[in-house]
Amino acid sequence: VERANEPETKDRVRATTEAALQAGTFGVPTMLTDANELFWGYDSLPHLSAHLSGEDPLPADALSAWAHIQPSATRTQR
Repeated sequence: VERANEPETKDRVRATTEAALQAGTFGVPTMLTDANELFWGYDSLPHLSAHLSGEDPLPADALSAWAHIQPSATRTQR
């Protein structure tokens, strides 16, 4: 808590936040793997675990069923 107001701490928070935005994160928690796969939310932890174990967290038919869905919102870069 004492270090929260130190310039180095604030700079680190700014840099980490900017890196997260550049990586495409959009909520907390968001996990980014070495393969640049994003997993968002606590409910995705089992999917993250499967991915890190080398398993495909989603069945192939699920991906094809979702291919036509358009996003309802998009993030614009500042």
